[in-house]
This record gives sequence, C-alpha cells and structure tokens, in this order.
Amino acid sequence: MKNKEKTMWIVCAGKGPKWGRSAYVDGNRTVFVPAAAGGTESVILLCASFDYVDMVVEQKHLYVSSDWLAKEFPVAADFCERAKKQCLEIYDKTDFLASKRRVKK
Repeated sequence: MKNKEKTMWIVCAGKGPKWGRSAYVDGNRTVFVPAAAGGTESVILLCASFDYVDMVVEQKHLYVSSDWLAKEFPVAADFCERAKKQCLEIYDKTDFLASKRRVKK
C-alpha cells in the first residue's frame, strides 16, 4: 500500500450491518471487502495469511482484497464484483486535494 494519502473507507449501499457494507480502497485502487462475505472470518484469515495477502482489520472485522476473495471463495464473487465497481466509482470521483484543503483550515 504505497499512496497513503489516497485511501478511503466507503460504506456501500444495501442491507445489513455497516461493517458488512464497508470497504477500504488503498492508493493502488485495491478494494478490501469484509472477509465474512466469503465465509468464516477465521478460515479466511488463515487462507489469506497462507497466501501472503494484504489484510485490513477495522473494528474487529477482517477485510481482504476483493480480487483474492472472489478467486479463492467463489461464493463471494458476485458481492466482490459489485462492491469493487461501486467503490472504485466513488474513489475515482473523489478529489483528494480538495479534501486535504478542507482539513487544513
């Protein structure tokens, strides 16, 4: 994760708890989705660790790359595709410089 200034959390539309609809986009445009979308978080943690996959933990929930989760746990492929598309649309429209100017005051 190189470009730390262009990272963001996005809450996707839909039903369910906020953490289950949240995703993280890093500076490389990698979308991290809730691991629970693919099954049991602890099982996915072990698999992701074995594959040396980058992970994010937020509020005691594990988030993994949507591409990796879709490939390794096909049950989550549709969710990952929709979440990635929605998140990258928001990410690409975000003016990070404007956000930074607002924070500086």
